[in-house]
Amino acid sequence: SEGFICKLIPKQLANSVRDESASWSQFNACTWLISGTALALTNPAILSSMLTPSSSSQTTGMPYASASPLQALDIFHPPSPPSPNPPPTSPVVVFVHGGAWSHGSRDLFRLLGVRLRDLGYVAVNVGYRRYPAGCVEEQVEDVGLALEWVKENIGGYGGDEGNVLLVGHSSGAHIAAQSLLTQGSNNAGVKAFVGLSGVYNVGEHYKWETRRGVQEISALKPANFRGLKAGGEEGGDMVEAFDCNSPTFVARGMDREVLRERLPGVVRLYHCEDDTTVPVGSTVEFFEVLKGKGRNIDLEIIKGVGKGHGGVIVELMMGGDGAEGKDTIVGVLKETIEKVKERRMKGL
Repeated sequence: SEGFICKLIPKQLANSVRDESASWSQFNACTWLISGTALALTNPAILSSMLTPSSSSQTTGMPYASASPLQALDIFHPPSPPSPNPPPTSPVVVFVHGGAWSHGSRDLFRLLGVRLRDLGYVAVNVGYRRYPAGCVEEQVEDVGLALEWVKENIGGYGGDEGNVLLVGHSSGAHIAAQSLLTQGSNNAGVKAFVGLSGVYNVGEHYKWETRRGVQEISALKPANFRGLKAGGEEGGDMVEAFDCNSPTFVARGMDREVLRERLPGVVRLYHCEDDTTVPVGSTVEFFEVLKGKGRNIDLEIIKGVGKGHGGVIVELMMGGDGAEGKDTIVGVLKETIEKVKERRMKGL
């Protein structure tokens, strides 16, 4: 298993690999190679559309800030209208990818953007300063900056700036939720949050990574505890940093009225029961805290086996939402759009 292999690597070497951006760039390149090979063998048409995007319905590498080239968006939108009368605006899905705070990239999720566009949404894949280019504080800030850019500019791409769904997966769900809770000024227009297999309690997830044996090569510790780079040691300061960076703890300590203002009217949390990368308890605990604060939250736990941690995103990119569209991310997004519509009709 991965934990057994990681335990064979000396701690100093594991930390050196973890702290080098080149290591994660190579990891992303390998992911591209493996994914591309699999697509070439199973669905070459999808691979072709991924490698040769239409410039009229896709805008890549759009900067939303200037501190780093990682602060860029890929936008998937209807083709530019040929007449001065544009079509009605579409709901906007802003997607924040995961990758243990250190890897993954907006490029790897191009198929997700294409599929969401084909389903009638304007999709925005958010790039952000991954560790070691940025710690969680910078990543949370980047999500807020990206939402601000969307609010001000997405209308030019056929999107409804007042109807934005923020979707995050894994560590992307973590920083998206944390951004909503702490970057309130940038959240106007965000009508719903969908958290997929998210990490909401950093301290508990660190314990889980330790049991798995991956804690020294994972970026969780340095990305969530900035003091580690300055020679800090594990202990009270690290625990406090983990709590400050945990949406579960932030929400628990927040006044009900402030929480109501920070979070959008629709919040849906989704997790697969057989997820062994981020255990389902992370989502359940966050749900219980929000519910205890009087929020109307939807929780969906998928029973059985098959999807695990990454399967929910693969399904969304590749299709396979089933005859009735139930128990899938596509179904969740469609239901979320309907919930937002109902609230808007009521003036909420």
